[in-house]
Amino acid sequence: MELPDSLTTKRLVVRPYRPEDVPAYYELCRNNREHLLPFEEGNPALAIDLLEDAEGLLRHFARGWDEGQIYFMGGFEQGGGALVVQVVVTIADRDAGEYGVGYFVDRDHEGRGYVTEAAGAAIRLAFDHLGAADVTIRCDETNSRSRGVAERCGLQLESIAPKLGQAADDLSRECIYRIRRPQYEAAAGLP
Repeated sequence: MELPDSLTTKRLVVRPYRPEDVPAYYELCRNNREHLLPFEEGNPALAIDLLEDAEGLLRHFARGWDEGQIYFMGGFEQGGGALVVQVVVTIADRDAGEYGVGYFVDRDHEGRGYVTEAAGAAIRLAFDHLGAADVTIRCDETNSRSRGVAERCGLQLESIAPKLGQAADDLSRECIYRIRRPQYEAAAGLP
């Protein structure tokens, strides 16, 4: 299956990471550690301490892309601008066409709509190029910004449940948003 080299939104170029992105990715990770921690404890970006860590992680992302296992992308401001958002398309069940989308934004670019644009591009990749039957976004119940992204992208809240694998004393819950192919096709014009 041939995937596009990049996806363009109103203000972003959303594309797989390249080796020359290592310094920008390193800065994105380092600048957003505290910003990510409350909601993204398993995010590999939190493990970046050195430039070499970022380089290794981007190589890992590239292998996942090349092997068709996971699709990490950076959202860069058009015209060679800054890396402002990371978005990922995950595969829940390829045979059933079930995919997920995840994201995080650079804290200095929060609240400007970049995540909605990048998530919309990732959803288009899943439906238009990967053959998705449905796409989910999971986010912490208290993360109103992430919930807003899912809603602006046309996903509907399906459930609120305890997070998978959480400790017995952890009372946090996650929202599961979903859009199915018929709703995606009817929407014609995601962000």
